[in-house]
Amino acid sequence: MDRLHADPSGDESSPERVADVGACLRGFLAEHHTLVLATVVDGQPWCTRVFFAEVLGGEPCFAEELGGEPCLTLYLLAKTPSRKLTNLEANDRVGVFVGTEQPTAWLEARGRATVLRDPTDDAAARARVLAKSPEAGPFLARVTAEAVRVRIEWLRLTDVRVTPRRVIEIEADAAEA
Repeated sequence: MDRLHADPSGDESSPERVADVGACLRGFLAEHHTLVLATVVDGQPWCTRVFFAEVLGGEPCFAEELGGEPCLTLYLLAKTPSRKLTNLEANDRVGVFVGTEQPTAWLEARGRATVLRDPTDDAAARARVLAKSPEAGPFLARVTAEAVRVRIEWLRLTDVRVTPRRVIEIEADAAEA
């Protein structure tokens, strides 16, 4: 799938291409401190907002024809007990939405979540989230939380603040997903 065009028509022949997907994703995600996490169990959906931190790096996992972009991994902190954690234990598939209330730029994604039970992994994820979002500190001081890692398998970033509108859509290689 080659869907990195800045052309709103998505025309494959468009000469305008996003030069650096990683930079676009990093810049967009740096603007946001919370995301909406969607889970589903037994046909019942559940959405909630959580603090997060992102890591865009490591081994390339997106299709080679898309430049072999490195993997996007999200770390978040989930209050315990919570429906989201209960749902993740039963079904690790999640949906993610990052954006503002006004539809000017947003990221939609699908991935697989893992609750980080190892104390070292939990501490590292917690440190990432608090470094990105210091405002999470007072909230986390009042609740218990577990760290969760979400490995993104598909994403679409839409930005209508630029002309022409930018749409970046990438999917993890099947071998890596």
